[in-house]
Amino acid sequence: MEKTAAVEAGTDDKESQTATLQAIRVRTLKGHGPGESSQTCWVRAIVALGEQHMASACASEVMIWDLQNGACLRTLAFPTDTAHDQNWISGLASLQGGAAVAASSDMAVHVWDVASGGVAYTFVGHSSWINTLCPLGPDKLISAGDDWTLRVWSTIAGDSSKLVLSGHTDSVLAVASDAAAAVVISGAKDFTLRAWAPNQGTECMATFEGHANWIQSVACISRNIFASGSDDKTVRLWELESGVCMHVLDAHSLGVQSLAVISEGTFVSGGSDGLIKAWTAADGNCLASIIAHKSCVRTLATIAGGMMASGGDDKNVHIWALCSPAA
Repeated sequence: MEKTAAVEAGTDDKESQTATLQAIRVRTLKGHGPGESSQTCWVRAIVALGEQHMASACASEVMIWDLQNGACLRTLAFPTDTAHDQNWISGLASLQGGAAVAASSDMAVHVWDVASGGVAYTFVGHSSWINTLCPLGPDKLISAGDDWTLRVWSTIAGDSSKLVLSGHTDSVLAVASDAAAAVVISGAKDFTLRAWAPNQGTECMATFEGHANWIQSVACISRNIFASGSDDKTVRLWELESGVCMHVLDAHSLGVQSLAVISEGTFVSGGSDGLIKAWTAADGNCLASIIAHKSCVRTLATIAGGMMASGGDDKNVHIWALCSPAA
């Protein structure tokens, strides 16, 4: 195990500890990106594929990893000879059975069969770059993009139904869902968050205002609580039913790019300052501050075994174990 920490990004044999939470870097997965520092090095998305595997996306490639030994099992590559930004992959999600789903700058959502490495089917409908996606229950996907819309796709074979959710007035950058409540939260360049209930129709349920810059990330903490992260450097915690902003956290010294729930009532944020911070949703207390990457923490995800994965603009994917200092 790499017992590393968060004193300097990329350093070894150090340990990061606060009074309530300790972070240990278990492994670093390498293989993404060319040697030079550019957007082609950014790890833009990570998702768990069951208990044993994980996928990460950088430029036009998705790498499938074995979580036990850190080996890359397969690379799923888009053709890069398109006229639209080299077909970069901007979002990942997983389906039942371990299929990987990618949102691409070719304005389509592609579903891969991980075992064969082939594209099983493709959803088409967006009129511009797709920025993000997430599952909604066992048989639906939500995608969102620069055409200002969210789209709901059925993953049931033979079901071609889809919904278009409109209301934002600029590019939609973030989306998250709570399967139990069948609610979707979106965040956009228009500085607003919107709540949707696709099973009930296409109308926006509520609009949440307060951020002073683009909203880059959202996460559903519980049926009634969600978090948003913005380029205004803050994380806001919201109550869905009342629309009240419960807490405003001065989270990072630069924009907040990523959020993920790591356990009941606890979540993490990743910033352009290279830090990962852990928080309690009830009171907004910071449990840990981890110097994780040499540059922006672009994406965060929870994976098997109660661990967390982070992807950065330094083209690395780190696997973290979080525990109490006494553990």
